[in-house]
Amino acid sequence: MDPSLLLLFQEVYRGGKLAGAAKRLNLSPSAASHGLTRLRLALGDDLFERLPHGMRPTQRAHALAPRITAVLEALGDLCVPQPAFDPANSDRRFRLSALDSTASLLLPDLIGHIRRLAPDVVLTTQALPRDAMAAAVLDGRIDLGLGHLWKATPGLRITPLGEETYAVVRRTAFDAAPTLEDYLAERHLLVSQDGEPSGIVDFTLRRLGARRTVAATAPNFFVALAVAARTDLMLTLPRRFAEKWADAFGLAVAAPPIAVRSFSPSLISADRIDRDPGAMWLHEALLECAAGLYQHSRGFGVDSSSA
Repeated sequence: MDPSLLLLFQEVYRGGKLAGAAKRLNLSPSAASHGLTRLRLALGDDLFERLPHGMRPTQRAHALAPRITAVLEALGDLCVPQPAFDPANSDRRFRLSALDSTASLLLPDLIGHIRRLAPDVVLTTQALPRDAMAAAVLDGRIDLGLGHLWKATPGLRITPLGEETYAVVRRTAFDAAPTLEDYLAERHLLVSQDGEPSGIVDFTLRRLGARRTVAATAPNFFVALAVAARTDLMLTLPRRFAEKWADAFGLAVAAPPIAVRSFSPSLISADRIDRDPGAMWLHEALLECAAGLYQHSRGFGVDSSSA
């Protein structure tokens, strides 16, 4: 259905004259007459009866009139520019996905920012696996994701926040940075959402012809820190997270003896985010919170490019 035909119907219905409708719509009389014929054929009704002084709607036209008005109003709403997002007066609920290693570094500043500028906004966070997070951003179940995707995904916009490397932690102090021999002699704890006792560290070791002993897995990084604080297991984890929280658990921190491939924590959004001023506001707030965290050097100076 051509929306212009619905406009023609509305004008004839309101004014009762085809010539007047044509004039208001800037149509020639023949174009208006042709349009009305098309509309009659499409809707299977005469719609209007010709009278000496105008056109009288049929019962079918009376029944259709409020529905056509509703359709035209809905189409008009689509053409109205998206209103600006006013954080101070918004009560929107934003949905974010992030693992605790990233969330614990960024959420304190982000939530503080929201409380100052948007006191009625609610932020909810969940920890979805990488593929599930990407799917949830694409279909709109979450507004933004914080994490790392190893490859580009159609429909997603990936904004790197910086570069992250790794550290090792354990309960006993390090006299010096562990050697590869020291590292392999330890029993290890691995953070694994799916429970699989293998990760990027094990992939790197296999390339070196080596293998470590993974004695246990933990579902997230804070649980892993709590376990490491009560056992003799060594834990390899993102450096900034380790430096932020190891002291709180009484753990020592050192550089790893292998060049594990670095990664870029990223802000992940749908390409359509430009059409959502609220999500763009949250996107910019996250970038602002991340700027100070990721602008520093990589820390231990391990050349991760060789991994």
